Amino acid sequence: IERRAEKSIQQMLLRLVVRLLFALGIVESLSHTGRKQFLTAGLVSSGLATFPTFAQVPMASGTFSDPNHERGSRKITVNNDLSINILGIDEPDEAPWHLAGFLDGQTIVLKLQDDGVNPPSGTTLEVLQEGGPIVRTFRGSIDSNGNQIKWPDGNVWTRVLSSSS
Repeated sequence: IERRAEKSIQQMLLRLVVRLLFALGIVESLSHTGRKQFLTAGLVSSGLATFPTFAQVPMASGTFSDPNHERGSRKITVNNDLSINILGIDEPDEAPWHLAGFLDGQTIVLKLQDDGVNPPSGTTLEVLQEGGPIVRTFRGSIDSNGNQIKWPDGNVWTRVLSSSS
């Protein structure tokens, strides 16, 4: 019992440390490979490898470029509950826009608002939770390295690596 309690405390502390490092932006400042190595080493050594949150967050979090808006950017934040917020800027002198959604494995599921912009090609209607309303969604597929997000309209966002990468 004492050994299980000790392991439980270690796991709790590791979770807190990882959350703190994300909150401070330290993990995000690492290159994608560095984040993956950091998280993998911590997860395996702590026995937390079965917790998908820590492994999935760095794959989607970060800043991405959009070839359709070369002077803009897409900043993706993944929360601990795997909900996603995207802050987008198409042109430097335009107002930013926001989208919300969630991470489902290697897929970003965006929930499009009825009063938002015209839905892009590839938008679907779905019931996301049993008994819930039908909502417009747009799904992006994250590549295995976490460096690109491919959208059904043919657009591909590419991770912007920091200068310290």
